[in-house]
Amino acid sequence: MKLADFLSPSRAVVPLSCATLSDAREELLERLASSGAIPDIERLRGRVAEERGEDMVAFADHAFLVHYRTDTASRLQVALGVCPAGLARE
Repeated sequence: MKLADFLSPSRAVVPLSCATLSDAREELLERLASSGAIPDIERLRGRVAEERGEDMVAFADHAFLVHYRTDTASRLQVALGVCPAGLARE
């Protein structure tokens, strides 16, 4: 498998213009929905609202990986954003 199997240009946001991690997550969720990768965005938002500890991995506060296991998508889907100014966790 290749990264192109999971990530399309329509789901890459560079630069990402958000101040907080929560705002960045919402913008990336919107990209997943608008690209057709997630057919039921409200159901996914419900899963995101659970805020489980395993949903996010931080890499020295320089990179964040937020990931959600859900059946709202039929296969792995990826959205990617880069925020040159950095993000506040909240």
